[in-house]
Amino acid sequence: MPSIEMFLFFSGLAILNHFTAKGARDLKPWACRASKVIALFMLLGIPLGTLCGIYLLVNNDWRAPPRRGGSLADAWPVQTETDGGS
Repeated sequence: MPSIEMFLFFSGLAILNHFTAKGARDLKPWACRASKVIALFMLLGIPLGTLCGIYLLVNNDWRAPPRRGGSLADAWPVQTETDGGS
């Protein structure tokens, strides 16, 4: 019976991690704390859970990715009247 309970516990953690990943994708502040808590619980699942928990703790970098926008034309130099443009 304990194996079924452990399976349910770690399945619940996996589902919680899925929703936390969605929050992380949207840079929600609660997702960082939730990910750390999930990683700590996953450390108990020897051996695979421990590896996943360590991975989550090591790769818990929540800096915002650089913004990319616009088009290549935005970086193109604009000719002005002083440049001899027509």
